Amino acid sequence: MNPSTDFQFSRVLRQQPLFQGMAVDDLVEILGHMPLGFHKFEEGEVVVRAFSPCTQLLFITDGAVSVTTEPASRHYSIEENFEAPYLPEPERVFGLHQHFTRTVTASSSCNCISISKENAMQLLSRFSIFRINLLNILSTQSQRLQQRIYMPQGQTLSQRLANFLAGRCIRASGTKVFHTKMRLLSMELSADRRVISAVLHNWADAGLITMSRGCIKVEAMERLIQEAEPELLPTQ
Repeated sequence: MNPSTDFQFSRVLRQQPLFQGMAVDDLVEILGHMPLGFHKFEEGEVVVRAFSPCTQLLFITDGAVSVTTEPASRHYSIEENFEAPYLPEPERVFGLHQHFTRTVTASSSCNCISISKENAMQLLSRFSIFRINLLNILSTQSQRLQQRIYMPQGQTLSQRLANFLAGRCIRASGTKVFHTKMRLLSMELSADRRVISAVLHNWADAGLITMSRGCIKVEAMERLIQEAEPELLPTQ
C-alpha cells in the first residue's frame, strides 16, 4: 500500500469497534506491517457459517449483514440485520468453544477485513486501546447476559412470550424475524399453542408483528417489549 492508501484504510479501521480511539500513526503502522485479509461478499453469500472454527477476528467495514441464530433444539431460528461496522462474535476467538454459533450472510454487497488470532494477540499485547476496547465489549456482553438471567419472566403469557423472543436476540431492538412452528413454540414456553396463537393475533392486530406460515416478523422489538411489559428488558 502507498501512504495515501494507508491513510484511507486507517480511517476505515478507526470506525471498527476494536480500533476506536487509536492514533492514526498506529493504524498506519498496523496496515504497513501486519498481514490483513480483505474480503468482498455479494448479497446472499455466507460470510460466516455457524459451527465453523473461529480462527480470526472479522470486521464488516461496509454494507449490511443478516445474522441467524438457531438453538441446539432447532425449534426456532432468529434473523437480525446489522449495518457496518459490525464485529461477529469476537469472544469466540478465545475460550473453551472456539466456533461461531451464528450464521452471517451478506444482505447487501459488503467488504470485510480479517485479522488472524495470532496477529490479534500481537495487537492486544502492543496496543492498550485495542486491549481496552475488547475488554469493554466482552464485559458489556457478559453483564447483559447476566442481567437477562435475573429479569422477571412476566406473569402473563404475553409478557413471557415477549421476554422469550427478546431474550434470544443479539440486540433487543429493531426488526426481528422468527422462524418457528406453533407446536414448537408451545413446547418452549410450556403453554397451550391455542393460547399462544391468540396472543400473537392480538399483537398482529395491534401492529406489533406480522405473521405468515412458520414466520413471525417483529416490526420493532423495543416496542413489543414496551407493550407487553415495560420493565422486562432494556433495549440495547
